[in-house]
Amino acid sequence: MGLPVIRSLIVSFAKITIYDSPRSAAVFDLGGVLIDWNPMYVGLVLAYLGEAGLMKQVWPVVFLPLMVAYLNWTVIPLEEAKLDDAFHYEFGQYRLRVRRWF
Repeated sequence: MGLPVIRSLIVSFAKITIYDSPRSAAVFDLGGVLIDWNPMYVGLVLAYLGEAGLMKQVWPVVFLPLMVAYLNWTVIPLEEAKLDDAFHYEFGQYRLRVRRWF
């Protein structure tokens, strides 16, 4: 009984893509995104480190560089390409003013 459930979950998960979200309407350049392109990812890294500290575990910190590398070389470039397609000039100007990471 468990195998059909696992199979259906895998098939359902395989249909999920990064491009599920609707197209953005504008480049948002207020608040935290004036300092860093990716304040959400910086916050996730800090939360990840905080959780590892609360759990008193070292191994999550060992894997943190892999997570950051995946974000930096896979997820963020896809997001940047999508923004560049939608807002070529505006996003180019934004990239000149704001750093990718702190």
